[in-house]
Amino acid sequence: MPKTVTATRQLKAAPERVFRAWTDPADVKRWFKPARLIMNPQVDGLWHTEVEWEGKRWPHYGRYTRLERPRLFEQTWMSEAPTAWRPSCGWNSKRRAAAPRSG
Repeated sequence: MPKTVTATRQLKAAPERVFRAWTDPADVKRWFKPARLIMNPQVDGLWHTEVEWEGKRWPHYGRYTRLERPRLFEQTWMSEAPTAWRPSCGWNSKRRAAAPRSG
């Protein structure tokens, strides 16, 4: 049964910048540091990344399910990483970039 996890963070960054950090391959490479990255950031587009850990490459992959630039993106996420350091074998991920609050 799918599980939903919601985490809220306030970032000192414009919504467009946050959106790009998750959907632009050059930006993802800059902060995520994958060993390999393939992305097709459009609805129903696939993404695949590999990260190195303990001398092995561990694939993570999924599909973009919803993109509303610059405020929202959703994706599925599957992982072949060891279960000891991942919350589950697959989940949906939703990120929402909101305008900064004044005051």
